Amino acid sequence: MAKPGLGLAVAVAFAIFLVTVSSNPSSGDCQVGDGASYRGTVSVTEIGKTCQRWDSQTPHIPNYTPANRPSSGLDHSYCRNPDGGGGVWCYTTDPGTRWEYCDVCAAVGVWPLNAQYGASDVTGNGNDGTATGTKLAPGPYGQADGAFNFSGTADSYIDIPNNGELDVRYSYTILAHVFPTGDSGPIFDYAGNNGQWAVHFWQLSPQTLQSRPVGRDGFFSPDVGANVLQQNAWNYVGGRYDSTTGIASIWNNGELVGEAHSEAAEVASQYPIRVAVRAGDSRYYAGRIACLQLYNYAMTEAQIAAARDECGDDNVSPNNNSSDYKNNDDNTYSCCYYYYCNYNCCYYYYYSYYCRFYCFCYYYWCYYYYCCYYFCYYYLEEEWKTILKRMSEDLSAFKSELVSKDNATQEEWHEWRAGERMPQGYDNNVSPQTEEKFEVTSTVTILHVGSLSEENANLSVTVEYTMAWADPRLRGLTTHWTPVPASRMWAPPLAFGAAVRRTADVTKKRKRGRGGSDHDISMWLHPSGGLVHKLPRSLQLTCVPSMARYPLDQQECSFKLHGYSGLYFPLLPGKNANSPGPVTTDMTAIVSQFELTGLGVHSSIQQMDKTEPACHLVTGKCTHSADHCPDMRGCSQGNECAECKSYFGSCQYDTNECKKFNSSGLSEISTLDVRLQFSRRLQSHVLQTFLPSTSVVCTSWLGTWLHPREVNARVGLGISTLLSLIIKSSNGRNPQTSLVRAYDVWMIGCLVMVMLTLQETVLVNYIFSGGKLAGCSRLWSTRVEPAPRQSTAWAGGEEDEQHTAERLANRVDFFARIVFPVIFVAFFIGYFSYYA
Repeated sequence: MAKPGLGLAVAVAFAIFLVTVSSNPSSGDCQVGDGASYRGTVSVTEIGKTCQRWDSQTPHIPNYTPANRPSSGLDHSYCRNPDGGGGVWCYTTDPGTRWEYCDVCAAVGVWPLNAQYGASDVTGNGNDGTATGTKLAPGPYGQADGAFNFSGTADSYIDIPNNGELDVRYSYTILAHVFPTGDSGPIFDYAGNNGQWAVHFWQLSPQTLQSRPVGRDGFFSPDVGANVLQQNAWNYVGGRYDSTTGIASIWNNGELVGEAHSEAAEVASQYPIRVAVRAGDSRYYAGRIACLQLYNYAMTEAQIAAARDECGDDNVSPNNNSSDYKNNDDNTYSCCYYYYCNYNCCYYYYYSYYCRFYCFCYYYWCYYYYCCYYFCYYYLEEEWKTILKRMSEDLSAFKSELVSKDNATQEEWHEWRAGERMPQGYDNNVSPQTEEKFEVTSTVTILHVGSLSEENANLSVTVEYTMAWADPRLRGLTTHWTPVPASRMWAPPLAFGAAVRRTADVTKKRKRGRGGSDHDISMWLHPSGGLVHKLPRSLQLTCVPSMARYPLDQQECSFKLHGYSGLYFPLLPGKNANSPGPVTTDMTAIVSQFELTGLGVHSSIQQMDKTEPACHLVTGKCTHSADHCPDMRGCSQGNECAECKSYFGSCQYDTNECKKFNSSGLSEISTLDVRLQFSRRLQSHVLQTFLPSTSVVCTSWLGTWLHPREVNARVGLGISTLLSLIIKSSNGRNPQTSLVRAYDVWMIGCLVMVMLTLQETVLVNYIFSGGKLAGCSRLWSTRVEPAPRQSTAWAGGEEDEQHTAERLANRVDFFARIVFPVIFVAFFIGYFSYYA
């Protein structure tokens, strides 16, 4: 049977290196126009697939051959453009991919910086470097003399001339392996004239990597940096600039870690290059550097990853006996031996220090220094992870009915349901795992979030778990993604945590067996034996809200999924800030009094007896800012709609190898914990609580502006505002609790302000009446008549006394008009500063 993807990485490292060292990017080696004139020797596609010979009929029958296109230069397996299309391309040796475009511009400078090549440029472009004050040191590929060590002084550096080949002028990519031991210094620096800055790539601080594409006209463009460097360890770093987009980016270990808009039309790359030292600068790079590379184009992520071992030709060479094992299907050859990779699973490349790819041995992955030593299957984890990464987009087309996406037929589905296609001896009660822990890659999609009941401590959430695992017993039973009945397949033993009160299958179909229903398509089988299972579930969660800060409260509700018998959940974080992580949310389906402001996700392992604390494989924290998404409920098209329906926010992830649990997983319990973080929507509370109560307080304050003589009006205003607040504060619609809530504090504060204005009215009336509270005796009379004024003809002393009392009352009112608003504003600021 054909093995899809078998040609994906066979010659990536070695072939890319051969292309690099043998090609000189002249007009014949780089695409000009549509590439019809290209006659270079690149024979690898832009994502690293090997090209099929033009005169070969396998695995693809070509439309263009040397016979029918004699003038197109269809020699060997070199990339060409015989059809006048958009660029140079080739047929691939991958049976699943007929053709792909080629990226034919290779490196313009590669300096291995090791004992074999020294500081020479192995591309043949003639820009050999001159090393001063450096020493050989162990390199990233395991050689004893595989790197140059720089002392971090002014007399330890490399000078590289520039005969014009290193003048990239527009786009470029700088790559290197660095082992920093000092604080800062240049890794790759074009030496400008008279101390002027040019294109440079630096260690800016012990952890900070920086790149700046300085303009050719002297424009000091914005830089891009990222705190990703690890001291006293090898880091595979890169600085890239794409002149077509104006984006400069930083790369670490093959992943994008930072980017910025720089907009340099042409970059200053016409100067010589110096490594580790910049003239006139006291910052010197200290540490090791190996495999320094310069490309005259912005490389893709796949190309950057493939160039990681560009200089490791001593460690990356074809095994002469590989043909003896090429067609091995019985999986009886050892994969990794302790800290060395003997044969790289089924590609059989030898590495003397670490495993270049992940090896799948006894259903367990090994990588780098942590290698297994059992037997391996032909699928590398790089390919398997590609499948898992694609599963979200593939499964988006898988509905509850057969669709063309899975390439299956109705007859195949019925045969699977009837058990006719099941392998002989297959038992869905028997796990495919052996002694090792069993990996189930998982993603979680939150499809709906309902209201949180403060009274019943209940929250309704609809989620969809998408899980993928490998079952080698099913390998080779299909030639494409095929839907299979979940009830006939082994599925991982799972259970929800204690916070889940009730769970229901969203499909509402009858279930048979552990896997699920026979009627709803929820599981798909890949030719490699990989299974993908969708588990949509409606969950009723117990979530006890904390009401101390109501209505300015924030709540957190969580739900856990447990796996048993060695099962564990290695979540796959997004590669960068623009790629989705393991948890996505349909933000248009949040129908709650709260808004979802973030979430946390934890994948952990713990012993059954809980004698040791849990070890967290992955810990993620995401913040959400999608206030506009609820307004798009019911949308079906547009980029903004798609973003809201698969929202992942801004996330940070921490990973851990959990080595202390690596012996056996049968006595362990794994947990996938998702924690939803909510913040209460305040619009209704502002309109129904804060604004009315503030208006009542301001209305009571207006009484201080009435004349002290108008005691009836002032007392009536104070009592009516007081009664209004009492009625408002006793509103039974607010959630009740024995705690003092922020709502209670606000209402008490407003009551105090109204009571103070009422008491100020009594005080002013007492002063105005000469200490007799004369006006108060008439408050409850049925007739209110103005008191007759006494004649002042014979009572001059009494008139002076009355004027004095009135002036004092007015002063108290004047003081209250100022102090009361100040007190309330101070209370307002203090309240929201503390609770919000």
